[in-house]
Amino acid sequence: MVRPIIDRLPKLGVSVSEVADNDVLQSARLGVVVVSGTPRQATEIMDEAERLVWSRPDLEVVAADRTWMELEG
Repeated sequence: MVRPIIDRLPKLGVSVSEVADNDVLQSARLGVVVVSGTPRQATEIMDEAERLVWSRPDLEVVAADRTWMELEG
């Protein structure tokens, strides 16, 4: 179930990896990262990535969290 998502998300302009729970039966935790020139663009890309995951009726999404990092200079 996870492999199709991992294969499809990069087409949206993000990087994705299974970061935890991959040894737990029927459970996975994915890390999705986007680098963008503007916060608005990053938000739009991440919103699309979340919609893709949430649209899968065969998955139960337990949580989605976002952490922002801005670098200046």
